[in-house]
Amino acid sequence: MNTSLRTPVGGVAIAFVLLLAPAIAHAKPVDRYKMTFEVDGNRLALKKNIFYTSRSNCKSKNHDACYDVPEDHSAEFSVTLQQGDSTCRKDSSWKIHSVVLGGESDVTNPAAKPTTWGNISQDAADDFSADRTSGEVKLTEENKKKVTFSDANEHVFSVWYKVVVEHCGTGRQLSYDPRIDNRGSPGN
Repeated sequence: MNTSLRTPVGGVAIAFVLLLAPAIAHAKPVDRYKMTFEVDGNRLALKKNIFYTSRSNCKSKNHDACYDVPEDHSAEFSVTLQQGDSTCRKDSSWKIHSVVLGGESDVTNPAAKPTTWGNISQDAADDFSADRTSGEVKLTEENKKKVTFSDANEHVFSVWYKVVVEHCGTGRQLSYDPRIDNRGSPGN
């Protein structure tokens, strides 16, 4: 009779699941927001109407692409540029240059659109993987016309974000600048 110590595989799997259950049970839902932009003459415009997301001041005090990220949710924002590509193969095309944060304020009384960008709190920098000084958000390139950025939504604040596109031939930039209202995680 073999008396060596054995750990049943099923027992290990059950123990592993029990250890992970609280983390899995509290995984935040991820809200996905899609924005498609186009260059329309001398301005950057949304290609299609974006619906306001909920109870925030977005609808009454802002324009399309203002988002209210609900408490205990995270968000992923997809930014697509209708024309152009990310590699500037043609001088006549446009590329997505950056997304920059600024004008951070209390979510219950959002500040006016900022005249300068950056200088955000550490909380906003952490939630958006952004540089505190410049406000520039870390973008992930999905394909030649689309980038994404994430919002962990751990903290409560309102912040403006500016999508910037650049003309490949001249370097001229156009921007579109709505707001995000973060409702945070419980207890923050």
